[in-house]
Amino acid sequence: MPKTRGRRLRSVLPAVALGLALIVTGCTAPAPPEQHQDSSQTPTGPAAEPAKVAVELRTLVLDDGSNMIRSLADRLVREGVPVERVLLGDRSRKAVTRDMLAGTDASGAVTAHFSGIVAPSLTSGALTAAEQATLSEYVSTFGVRSVRTDMTALFPENFAEVSTDGAKVNFSEAAAAGPFSYLQRSITFDESEAGGYRAPKAGRPPKLAAAAQYQPLATMDVPGGGTADLLAVTREGNREEMLVTLEGDPEQAHIQALTHGIIRWLNRDVTTSYSRNYFSVDSDDVLLPNAQWSVAGHCEVGRNCPPTVEQLPPIRMTAADIDYLVAWQQGSGIKVSLALNGAGAGEHALSNSGRDALMEQMVAQRSELRILNHTWNHNFLGCDRVLLPDDWRCLGDDKGNTRWMSKKDIYAQVAKNQLFVEKNGLENYNQTELVTGEHSGLAKPPQQPTDNPNLAPALDEAGIKWVASDTSTEAEPRQIGGATTVPRYPIDLDYNTPTGRQVADAYNWKNTSKADGGSGECETATDNPCVAPINIDTGFNQVIAPMEGEKAYAHVVANDARPHFVHQANFTGDRVIYPMLDNMLGRYHATFADSSPLLNPTMSEAGTDLMNHRHWSEATGHVVASVAGQTVRLSNTGTTPALVPVTVPEGARTVRDGQLTGGFGTSYQGATSDWVSVAPGATVTIQTSATSGFATDATWSAKGN
Repeated sequence: MPKTRGRRLRSVLPAVALGLALIVTGCTAPAPPEQHQDSSQTPTGPAAEPAKVAVELRTLVLDDGSNMIRSLADRLVREGVPVERVLLGDRSRKAVTRDMLAGTDASGAVTAHFSGIVAPSLTSGALTAAEQATLSEYVSTFGVRSVRTDMTALFPENFAEVSTDGAKVNFSEAAAAGPFSYLQRSITFDESEAGGYRAPKAGRPPKLAAAAQYQPLATMDVPGGGTADLLAVTREGNREEMLVTLEGDPEQAHIQALTHGIIRWLNRDVTTSYSRNYFSVDSDDVLLPNAQWSVAGHCEVGRNCPPTVEQLPPIRMTAADIDYLVAWQQGSGIKVSLALNGAGAGEHALSNSGRDALMEQMVAQRSELRILNHTWNHNFLGCDRVLLPDDWRCLGDDKGNTRWMSKKDIYAQVAKNQLFVEKNGLENYNQTELVTGEHSGLAKPPQQPTDNPNLAPALDEAGIKWVASDTSTEAEPRQIGGATTVPRYPIDLDYNTPTGRQVADAYNWKNTSKADGGSGECETATDNPCVAPINIDTGFNQVIAPMEGEKAYAHVVANDARPHFVHQANFTGDRVIYPMLDNMLGRYHATFADSSPLLNPTMSEAGTDLMNHRHWSEATGHVVASVAGQTVRLSNTGTTPALVPVTVPEGARTVRDGQLTGGFGTSYQGATSDWVSVAPGATVTIQTSATSGFATDATWSAKGN
C-alpha cells in the first residue's frame, strides 16, 4: 500500500523532550527489566543527621562555544541535570561572584549552589582575575569538582595529531572501577565518526603544579607510536579536576557514551538525573502485503511503474518469518513490536482455502510476540485524498473545506482491530497503544498541516493513551485529546524493499544525481546532498546496514527512549532488517559492560520516559535539590506535584519521618536511580550509603564580590 517516505535521517540527535510546555500526570508504565534494590534486607533505624553544608545539585557551565563544552552541556540536559550557563564570550554576561556560587543564611547554614563546574579552565583568560580567584576558593572550600577542556596552558608543547576514526580507547583500573564502570575496559570508536585534532601526548602536564597528583583514566594510541591521555584527573588538596583532551560533537555516539561517565565523576554520582540505554523497534503493516520496488524500473510496482516493468507481486511475511523472528528475539534479548492490521488475515484467507498460515503461527507463538494495534485495514485517517504518482493531496468540498474521515469511521478502525487482537488471544498487547496507518490523522505537512479534528475524540472514545508519530515530521511528544504522541525514528529500509538489491537500488535512486543514474532529487535538496552510488549487489551489507545500525546506536546511547520503525516487508524476503539490528547490537555489546543492559521498552514505557523528562524540565525551577553529607533533599516550592529524577550511589535508602524505610531505586550502570514524586510544599529525603564527598563543614561570606 502506498506510503510517504520519511526524509533520510542523519545521525543528528534531537533534544530528548526537554524544555517544552506540557505536563502529563497519572502516566505510569511497568518497570523496565533492571535490578531493583531488595528493601527486605535493608536495615532500618534513624536517618543520619544532615551535614552543615548543603550542596545544590546543579552544574555551572562556563561556555566558550567550543564543541566539547557544548557536548557536556548537551549530555547534562539530556540526563536531567539542571544547568546554569554563562556565555564567556558575551560582554553582558553574568559575573561569577561569591554570591552566585554560595551563600550563608541567618542561622549560619551554608549552601553551595553548584555540585560541579564545566569550563575550558577555571583560569581561563575569558574570566577576570577576581572570578578565577573566587572559583578556585569555591572548589577548594566545598570539594566541588570541575571538568577542564582547554589544555593549552598545561601542555604548551608535546601535542600529537590524532583521530577518533576507528581509535581504540583503554580505561585505567580506577576508571573501570569508578565512573566508567558501565563501559568495557577497552572500546573502539566507529570508523564513521572521524574527527582529527591535536591531543597532548600521555604523561604529566608540564605546567601542572608540583604538588598536584596526576591520574590518567583513558588513553588512546597515537599514530607512529605512543599514547595520548584522553581523560585524566588532577588532585591538589581539596581540588579535583578532570582534564578532557577529547574533541567531539554531541551528534557523535562515542561522545554521548563517554560524557555520561564524565558527568558521573563530576557530580560524584549524586544528581537529579535519569539515564538509560533504550532500543525498541516496531514492524508496521503486519498481516498486510506491501508493494515491491522494481530495480529494473526504479519505481514502485502498482503505483508509479510503467506497464512495461515486470509486475512483481505484493510481498507478505510468512509463518517461517515468525519462527525466525522468535529465534532472533531469544538470541538478542530484544522483542520487536508487531503493529498488525487484522483485515489482512481475512483478506489472505479468502485466496488460500480459508486459512492464513501467518496468523496461525502468530497465535501459536503468541507468548513470544509483542503486539501493537495498527488499525483494522490501514485506512488513511486524515483528509480524503487523491494519490499522485509520487505524492498525494487532500480533497475539499465545493466550498473549499477539507474533507475529513469521520470520528465514527476512525473509532471503527481502532476498535475493530482491538477486538481482533483480543479474539485471537495475542496476549502481549496493550489496548491503550496505537499506530495509525502512515501516522495518519496527525498533521502531515505540507499536504495536511493540521490534525484531523475528529481524531482526538475518536482516540478518547477508544481508550487510546499513546499514539505513534514520526520524528521526521515531529520529533517531540505532544498531547492530542487524552492521548500523547510517541515519536518514532524511521529506519531507512523502505516498506517496499524486502531484498538487499531493492534497498540498494532505492537508495541510489533517491540519493544520487541524474548523471549517476539517480532521480536527481538530491541535486536540489539542501539537507540531503547527493552521494556516490553504491554497488547494487553488495551495497546493502557493506554500506546501508552498517549506516542504519550506526544511526540507531546513536539514539541508543543518547538517553533517548523513542522507538524505531520499519515494515513487515523488511522481515521477509532477504530479511534485511536483521543485519542492521545485528550491527547495532554488536557495537553496543562491544562498548557497554554487563551493568548496562540494553532496555527494550514498549510504546507506553517509552512514552512515559519521554514525558517524565519533559515534566522534570518544567519542574526544575521550583524544586530545590541538595546533598548534605549522606542526606539528599528534594523540596518542591511550587504549587503542582513534581516528578524528580534522582541518581545516587548504590546502597541508598529512602527516609520517612526521620527513619530509614528501605532500599531506593533500581540499579543501572553502577548507580541507583528512580523518579521521585514530590508534592507541593513537601520535602523528600534519601540517604546515601556513605558521605557524598562534598565538604560537610565550611564557612563562606559574600566579601570580595
